Amino acid sequence: MIGRVGIVHVPYQIPGGEEAHAQSLRAVYAALGLEPVDFFRELKARGNLSAAFSALSRGNPEEWERVLEGKQIKFLHLNNIHPHLGPAFLRWIAEKKIPALITIHNHRFFCTNGLALYNGSECKACKTAPNLCRPIWRNCNSSLPKSLYHSLALKE
Repeated sequence: MIGRVGIVHVPYQIPGGEEAHAQSLRAVYAALGLEPVDFFRELKARGNLSAAFSALSRGNPEEWERVLEGKQIKFLHLNNIHPHLGPAFLRWIAEKKIPALITIHNHRFFCTNGLALYNGSECKACKTAPNLCRPIWRNCNSSLPKSLYHSLALKE
């Protein structure tokens, strides 16, 4: 092996295309001579994923840093990190100066629900006129606290 690549993918409760993509990355990187390191498998083996997520958002990345210890990871390949890890995770990897590649699977970077749909139709409102409050006023996530959280994460 010529090095290691960290695969960072927040899994869905119901596996689908993104999980298949994350699995294929492991095989592709191995074929290229890079050893894939699954961050979530490592974090899960150490304890509670939710606790590791919330600790990171509070500025305590210790669990994440333990995954890195001694691994000499050349770069990270990120999938489905927003909004669960989002800005806190991106700040952490920037501070650690870890190069990263992000695969975008949906509309999450301009749409708070990631679907670009509103009332069953294509929604272009946030793409054409981004506004922090629009997803809150429209309650795009069918929950005011969720719409507020996702809007704030998207704004950051």
